[in-house]
Order: sequence, then C-alpha cells, then structure tokens
Amino acid sequence: MGMRRTNAAKLVLAFILCGLFAIACFVGPFIFTAYRKSQQAQRIRPEALPRRATMQQAEPIIKAIKVYTAKQGQPPATLEALIPTYLRQLPAPGSMAQNRWHYMVGNVPEAGGWSLFIHVRNEFSPNRWSFGDVFVFHPSGNYARSDYGGILESVGRWGYYHE
Repeated sequence: MGMRRTNAAKLVLAFILCGLFAIACFVGPFIFTAYRKSQQAQRIRPEALPRRATMQQAEPIIKAIKVYTAKQGQPPATLEALIPTYLRQLPAPGSMAQNRWHYMVGNVPEAGGWSLFIHVRNEFSPNRWSFGDVFVFHPSGNYARSDYGGILESVGRWGYYHE
C-alpha cells in the first residue's frame, strides 16, 4: 500500500511539473516580449534630452506670453516686451539652439496668433547634415505637415521641422 501511494504521489508530481512546464512554454514568450517592449520604451533617444530641456526652458516664456495676452488683449510685439513685468529675463534656449529664441506674432493665424521657436544646431539634428531644422511651439497646437522649410515631427505640444 505504501508503494502505491509513493507511485501515485510521483505521478501527481509529474503531472503538476508537466503542467507548469506547458504553462511556462505558452506564457513565457508573451511575458518576455512584453518585458522587452517595456525596456525599449524606457530608452530615451539621444535627441530627446536637449529637446526636453528646450521645452522646459520655454515654459516661463510661454506662460508670460499667455498672461500678457490675457491682460493686454493681444500678444506682445517682441519677447523683450515681457521684461521686466512678466519675466525677469529670457531663459536661455538650451544647448540645441543655434543662438536665441525667435518669436513671430500675427503672421501665422493657424498657430494661434504667435509662435516661439529656435533654429537647431546641426549636431543636434538627427541627420547631422541639416541646414535649417526648426523646433517650434504654437499655442494652438496646430502644425502644418510641412512648414519652416521642412517636414513635421510632433514632439509633445511642439513641432520639430526637419530640413
């Protein structure tokens, strides 16, 4: 009788192990694929960091333009009109800018009345041989498929135009 119980226990254990193995073989690839995709999603593209920095540097300017517009009924004619009432000084545009912030008002109605942008330095352009990539913010969030001499890539609430 003891031998039968031992054999029965071994048989039950074998079935359990086979079942676990079958589940692992069936579910394992799905888990591995999901894990790999999550790891890839967490990787930050090299050009994303300077773009994020530029977007963060622009936030006080964007906020100041919106407050100015709400109080004055129209956007400022220049960024310098924001100083010192709305901004102490213009924040630097970050390392990916060729030189400074650029601002246009009134020329682009679909942009929301004004646009804030930088000309991107060649070493920050994805193709490295760019002659005029532009990183731009429109308060309306509307961006033409091609504008600023390039083709649009959406980056959050911003548009990146590749030459």
